[in-house]
Amino acid sequence: SFDFTTKVMSRVEGLSSSTATTYKPLISKRWWLFLAVLITGIFAYLIFGNVQEENSWASYKILDLLPEMDSVTLPDYQISNIFLYGVVGFTFFMGVQIFMLKNHFNKRLALD
Repeated sequence: SFDFTTKVMSRVEGLSSSTATTYKPLISKRWWLFLAVLITGIFAYLIFGNVQEENSWASYKILDLLPEMDSVTLPDYQISNIFLYGVVGFTFFMGVQIFMLKNHFNKRLALD
C-alpha cells in the first residue's frame, strides 16, 4: 500500500514508550532527604551535644551478678569512639539495605 513504511514506523514509535523501561529509583528523594536530616542531626548532637561518657564500655561490672565468680576478671579493652560509631552505623545501614532490598524483590517477584 501507499506509505506502508511510514504507517508501520508511526505505530512502532507509539509502542516503544513502555512503562517497563522507565527508571524508578530504589530509594525515593523523600527517603534520601529523611536520611540526610537524620544523619546530620546525629552528627550535630555528637559534636555539639553535652554527652557524658565513661572511660570504657568494659568498666561496667557485669560479674557483680554472679558472686561466686569474684576471682574472674575481664581485661579492660579500650575501643575508640570512632570505631564504635562506625560499627553501629555500618550495622544500622546494613539493616536498612536488607529491609529495602527485601521489599524491592518482594514487589518485583509478586504474582499479580
